Amino acid sequence: MILVKNKMKKLNLPSKNSKLWSLLDQGLVSASNFCIGILLARGLGIEDFGIYVVGLALLLYANTFLQSLVVAQMMSILPPVERIRYKSFLVRGYFGYALLVSLAASILVYLFTFLIGYFSEELSLRSLHLIIGVTVFGFMIQDWLRRYLYATSNPRAVLIIDIVAYGGQFVCLFVLFWNEQLSVERAFMVYFITFFLTAVLTIYFLRLRPNFGYSRRLLVKYWRVNRDYLYSWQLQWLGGSGVILVGAGMIGAQAAAAIKAIQNLLGPINVFFQWMDNVIIVQTSLKFEKYGYKKMTVYLKKMALLGTLALMLFIVVLVFFSEWLIVFFYGSEYRVFAYLIIFQGVYYLFMYLYRIGSFYYRVLGSVATLAVSSFWWALVSIMVAMVTVSSLHEAGIMLALISGVVAGLIVLFIKQKNLARAHS
Repeated sequence: MILVKNKMKKLNLPSKNSKLWSLLDQGLVSASNFCIGILLARGLGIEDFGIYVVGLALLLYANTFLQSLVVAQMMSILPPVERIRYKSFLVRGYFGYALLVSLAASILVYLFTFLIGYFSEELSLRSLHLIIGVTVFGFMIQDWLRRYLYATSNPRAVLIIDIVAYGGQFVCLFVLFWNEQLSVERAFMVYFITFFLTAVLTIYFLRLRPNFGYSRRLLVKYWRVNRDYLYSWQLQWLGGSGVILVGAGMIGAQAAAAIKAIQNLLGPINVFFQWMDNVIIVQTSLKFEKYGYKKMTVYLKKMALLGTLALMLFIVVLVFFSEWLIVFFYGSEYRVFAYLIIFQGVYYLFMYLYRIGSFYYRVLGSVATLAVSSFWWALVSIMVAMVTVSSLHEAGIMLALISGVVAGLIVLFIKQKNLARAHS
């Protein structure tokens, strides 16, 4: 019995309470984002809220570089590592890698915000270039720290830093809202200050130090895998947030505001999505390392079935309460967008299944398949958006989002048969 416990400790398997801490953390993050979204939607008005959403979309786009080049690889490789010295080498290398990627991404976004207004006046970000650029850096470093702590089975620490970051953000924005001083620029300033300070404090208390020499070795060793992850995440962003920006550029920033409001209203679903990214991928990797292919697939099928049943029940409930929900939380200004809630529920259902499929390919090292599926995802999304947005407006954007993820899911399903034969 003692030998088994020692082996589990070496493998860094999550404790029995780790899932609970993770769910508490994701609940906190989701609740904070939900409340923050309501504050901003009501305090800024639909036009300025649309501008905020465009800036936020660019921030999330920048984070795709971190997720694809650093996090996705780290979450698969770090958890099963037994040797303490090698794990320390990996952590310092990934930390340096995260710093470099975050700096490069923040500069890229800073430059891109100058150009976006030339292509569409509807997407002009006014004088927000600098604040969005620095916010990108602060957010990405804090996000990497969260993922690192999850990869090393320390979800309690994640909960603590998220209380500081998201709780602090909500308090600051609420004060601005209450005093009628809320603006897009101040919202991003609060975003940067809370996340950057949290990141600095976390680095200090964890005694983390980057080693850029190790970072270079990781970059060289895993370049092909990183490249496939990068293609995959870029294309997925294009098929998701990119489609929303395309739609907003065609019919106005209020389209981005409306869809963001709907996504925020269904924020509780993001509790499960974030939990998947932080916990299920780690569990999948560990099950494959310890028990093999068959046990891993049984686990993923079980999670797919449970999630599908829960989301289908959730969608049925939304059918009856969609209009009341959006008016209650956002006001009558958003009533006309209530029907979009049903579209978003269906989109989340297919997104859930796609994420389950992506974990399968990530753990087996077949990242190129994700890049192929993401290509079809982006292509179908953009094509449907170009055809439907001008006539169906926001509904056209939602149809494009759903069509894209379904196309990507079909590709994963087709390719899975070949991998299954290889491991049978």
